[in-house]
Amino acid sequence: MNTFWLLVVVSALAVVSCDDGNKDAELAAVRKKLQMFELLQKFLAAVYASDKKTEQREDCLDVGEECFMVAGPNCCGFSNWCNYDDECFPGDANNPPRCINRCRPGSLTRWMEKKL
Repeated sequence: MNTFWLLVVVSALAVVSCDDGNKDAELAAVRKKLQMFELLQKFLAAVYASDKKTEQREDCLDVGEECFMVAGPNCCGFSNWCNYDDECFPGDANNPPRCINRCRPGSLTRWMEKKL
């Protein structure tokens, strides 16, 4: 984001300080890059806004709760993942072994959230 604002300031200074000489090509290049950064900013804002909406849903599960891979309530959010066969119980003579899927935080996504 800081790069975007730096580009805005540099382009504003270029507009103010340039004459009508051969800087028109440079100005056009700066405008083109500025348009690309604005488009990128809108795209990232839309992605970030959609992440907020998913975490606010009522059917999202917290970390440690039982989740389902296909149907039923599921883990939501950026770092909350449904781990398949997370917790397994051994079987005995009357019951087969049973595994439960649980919502767990992913290590890479947890690290990325701290950096953002």
